[in-house]
Amino acid sequence: MLDWLNSWQADERGNALIEFAFVIPLWLLLTTGMFEVGRAMYQTNALEKSVRAAALFAARHSFPLSAAVLTQTENLVKTGSVTGASEVDVSGWAKASSNLQITTSNFAVDDVLIPVVRISATVPFDPMMKTLPTFFGIKDFTMSAEHEQAYVGD
Repeated sequence: MLDWLNSWQADERGNALIEFAFVIPLWLLLTTGMFEVGRAMYQTNALEKSVRAAALFAARHSFPLSAAVLTQTENLVKTGSVTGASEVDVSGWAKASSNLQITTSNFAVDDVLIPVVRISATVPFDPMMKTLPTFFGIKDFTMSAEHEQAYVGD
């Protein structure tokens, strides 16, 4: 009987499988977390670029901005196209808590008024794995971007 027990204790077959079973949940959690962080960084960068491009687009039109230019600017921020025919660049635009403000004002430089367009966007992050942020205690993550652009001319 002891010979069988000793041979069973010395048998190392299956050790890798047991170790893998212990490690795989942690590995999956870390990998998924890295994908979500990367996705959040990508979407934040896309939001910043679209706000910057839309502000430059709006600054190339006559002030005050017409309703058509404001609509095109909003489409450019959200979809990357002035027609708005494409899908949204950042999936959080579909949420009700997203916010986009396009305002114009004048900035005085040596008694000369320079028209300025300001675009401010706030978009909630929409994670692929809905339960992962709450697992880590993160309730809401909101991306925001703003850009001011002086009038460039037609």
